[in-house]
Amino acid sequence: MTSSTNTEVDNPPFHVPETLPERPPRYTTIATFPPGSFLENLAVRRDGSILASDMLSGSIWYIDPHVEDGNTQKTVELVHKFEVEGTLPEESFHGDDGKAEAASEAGEGEIHASYASTPAAEAIVESPTEPDLFYLFSGIHGKKGTWSVYELDMRSFVPAPKPTQMTVRCLAPVPAVTWLNGGTAIPHPTVPLILMAESYQGRLYSYNIKTGAVGVWLEHPLLGKMTTRPRWPGVNGLQYYHDGKDSWVYFTNSDRAILGRMRVDQQGDVPVATRDPDTKKIEIQSLASGCGGDDLCLDGEGNIYVATNPMNTVLKFPQLALPLNAAPGQEEDAQPPRQIVLGLRRTRSSAEEASIPKPDSPFEIDPDTTGPTAVAFGITAADERDLYVVTNGGIVNPLDGVVRDARVLRVHL
Repeated sequence: MTSSTNTEVDNPPFHVPETLPERPPRYTTIATFPPGSFLENLAVRRDGSILASDMLSGSIWYIDPHVEDGNTQKTVELVHKFEVEGTLPEESFHGDDGKAEAASEAGEGEIHASYASTPAAEAIVESPTEPDLFYLFSGIHGKKGTWSVYELDMRSFVPAPKPTQMTVRCLAPVPAVTWLNGGTAIPHPTVPLILMAESYQGRLYSYNIKTGAVGVWLEHPLLGKMTTRPRWPGVNGLQYYHDGKDSWVYFTNSDRAILGRMRVDQQGDVPVATRDPDTKKIEIQSLASGCGGDDLCLDGEGNIYVATNPMNTVLKFPQLALPLNAAPGQEEDAQPPRQIVLGLRRTRSSAEEASIPKPDSPFEIDPDTTGPTAVAFGITAADERDLYVVTNGGIVNPLDGVVRDARVLRVHL
């Protein structure tokens, strides 16, 4: 089952129905941001605090979910804000109507729509070699020559009331890209890499931590878009994972509405995507369709958690990352089971509505969790089984036409 091929209407991709929970997991709100904030990604630091990026404002925020008095909102602190530097390139790939005017290079098939005309803050990726050293991606959507990889060193950070002035260092420009979105780190004894998802071009770029070199790591049809829906990215979220046997990079493709993965060969001089020994072609597995995901994470039991952004849910794919592919007993080409762990609440009715017949489902969309964009597990003994989620309040697909607060949530699994 695949996503809708409607190329004109800017609608969310088709979704395979999920399993409704008997009782949705409980969650708590760690922090709220005003409507119009677009929390895009998060990283959990070694001390349990959180960094979250606001894509539209270009901001990186600090939040402490473990503050002693429980007032987590007061810990919210701006760490960095990306600003326009110098003169912007004149070349642009989107018109005022939000539709593509031109592709940047013949054959690339890039479709662009601008979320903002200022630098975005996208993925936050911790170094695989230096704890509390993070890599950030920033640039202007749809504009080549504006994107770069940055370094945020949090090793000397002290939160308020004695805040430390943080600096973000530009490491390398990535001039050929127009939207760096998700990211992940690939460990390697000599050449660790940061992978970056180029959501318009359908490519994975790499940043070499040791040399600073940037280049195309992989290009594949399953990473690219399949429609002309302007705001729907192709490859979106990335997550490296070792299952005890093999190394993988898991990914979402929002426009194709698939969850996939590729095996990584780390035995050579540089990590590369594994090729089939017979065909010599790079193999990418599409694990699930009907899943227009954003960012994702995995736990130690092989469960995959995917934030679906415009579909207003966080999905769990039980044991889909176990060795030898999918969950036990799953037939080839069958859709793997998926469960909703965030996004629904018990249907609430006023006294006037009590006599009106209800739909079969006892659940409705939870207005406080709309637009989940990224997920990550806690790291301390107190929250290692809890899932942190950031949301945008439904900016992409507003519930009842209303954009709500963006939130940092803690889901108690």
